Amino acid sequence: MKRDPGPVLVHVLFGLLVLAYFFAFFFRVSAAVILPRLASEIGMSAAMTGFLSSLYYYSYAAVQPLCGSLNDRWGPLRVVAAGLCVASAGAAIFMFASDPWSLAAGRLLTGLGLGPMFSGALVFQANAFPPYRYSFYSSITLAVGNLGAVVSVGPLGLALDRWGRGSVFLFLALASLLLAGLLLLKRKDDPVLAASQGTQRRALGLRGQLRTGFSTMASCRELRSLTLLWSICAAATLSFQGLWSVAWYQTAYGPAASAARGWASAIGLGVMAGTLLGGRILPATEDRLRALKLGFCLNLGAWILLWLGIYWLVPFFLTGTLGFLVGVTSGILMVHCPTAVNEMAPRSRAGAVLGVANMLVMVCAVAFQWGTGAILGRFHATAAGAYSATGFLVTYGAVIAVIASSAMTLSRMRNFAEAVRKAAAE
Repeated sequence: MKRDPGPVLVHVLFGLLVLAYFFAFFFRVSAAVILPRLASEIGMSAAMTGFLSSLYYYSYAAVQPLCGSLNDRWGPLRVVAAGLCVASAGAAIFMFASDPWSLAAGRLLTGLGLGPMFSGALVFQANAFPPYRYSFYSSITLAVGNLGAVVSVGPLGLALDRWGRGSVFLFLALASLLLAGLLLLKRKDDPVLAASQGTQRRALGLRGQLRTGFSTMASCRELRSLTLLWSICAAATLSFQGLWSVAWYQTAYGPAASAARGWASAIGLGVMAGTLLGGRILPATEDRLRALKLGFCLNLGAWILLWLGIYWLVPFFLTGTLGFLVGVTSGILMVHCPTAVNEMAPRSRAGAVLGVANMLVMVCAVAFQWGTGAILGRFHATAAGAYSATGFLVTYGAVIAVIASSAMTLSRMRNFAEAVRKAAAE
């Protein structure tokens, strides 16, 4: 029989999984702080620094389908705990790393270990809470995750200045192990391990789950269209927030670095606010398509206003506010896109489908970071080490055009309600 852990314990376990997702975001973005410092210490080139940063994304994306299937089969408490142990090993390597090869190993292990966190939290909440509350809990998951991105910049930099790399990463390694231990203590209370679905998952086998995850995505036009929309909109924001926002602001306005970094941080705060807001906007399944259309239109509008604001060089605080709005509208989409994926995926393989979808999102994010850099690199800078203002306008004009073109995916989701009913029947 399925064990009933009770509402208090369920929420505690959900909180622990969300905290694990916080670590995933924290380690992902922390490269922007720690790797440039290490590059200056050991004499790494900028190209090598960028490559080491990208290794997290490659390993994280590669294991998404597998992690989703494992979450379905064994339950997120076990899988996330195992992933935290691997991530702890990656953090431990960073304590002593003194060459690019050891840094690469640490970055790869961190990406591999933190792969199960997102799908783990989403699969858990799908089984632990009523369906009509899914978007609400998704908003909490994503908000706390993005808080990890905020903490991994300024606060991490201060911690490194005060205590040094060894002490900071020792703390992170031990914290990861402690969190893994807490999850393992209650692994038998995992609501994902319901008797009826657990039997189905085990009968299918891990290879079968992986196969059905990909086949479910391939066979459902609405799922494919939704994943494409999610991938493009998320990748656009990630390329701006995590790579080019500070440089674009500085190139256009020439502000002090602190001012540009402050307004760039506002993007992440906007994403957090948007995820919390998104859980309140049209949360019901029958309104999901309307919520996606609204979120998309708001996001596209915010991007256009930001581009025009920089083109016309409106006051910098207004441009920064528009960047914040890009984050808010992106956050709204980040809630409703995975919620819609979950609703169109049969419960027994929701993790596998979410894993496939998240893999495609991360692949698109890497492509956008490479693509924006390639376009920008074709424009000559006016000064050594500076970027071209025209280059940024052209680059993000192209990004906005790609976002606008993804509107066609919404027209391909006319049968969203039917796809949801079919998934529920399965």
